[in-house]
Amino acid sequence: RFSRNVLRDILENEGFEVVGEAGDGQEAIDKAKELSPEIIFLDVEMPVMDGLGALGKIMKYDPGINVIMCTALGQKKIIMEATRAGAKDYVIKPYRKESITDVLIPYKEAKAEAKAKAKAEAKAEAEAKAKAEAEAFFEVEGYVEPEESVMDDLGDATGELEETLGSINGQDIY
Repeated sequence: RFSRNVLRDILENEGFEVVGEAGDGQEAIDKAKELSPEIIFLDVEMPVMDGLGALGKIMKYDPGINVIMCTALGQKKIIMEATRAGAKDYVIKPYRKESITDVLIPYKEAKAEAKAKAKAEAKAEAEAKAKAEAEAFFEVEGYVEPEESVMDDLGDATGELEETLGSINGQDIY
């Protein structure tokens, strides 16, 4: 529990939102399915099911989840197995802020790029919409005549129609 609190504090201080915690491997699998996090820090040694077992099941469920294994020194073989099973990286316990922040750099950069891209796309979409609305306004504006002119044209057309209709068989028709 102490290790999880240290990790949570580091992550939150780096601007990440911690959406859940698990005390064992099975709970980690359940939380991964429930919360669909972008990143999971998964300890190699956990009760009920170890980290490698949980990693395999999480990767089957969602191969896109970024799993970072947490391990003690001297577990190089386990790190290699975890990497083959889908782990993206690892950190060595006890946690140090630098090791956590170093492993998170690619995720922070990707998130910043995605945010900048979304902002640029939203701006471009807003500009395109404003341009289309302006073009539609000018197109409509070009066809609408001042009210007096429309009334004059209507009066002229009515008079021409009366003359035409009135001259049929010499009768006045209205």
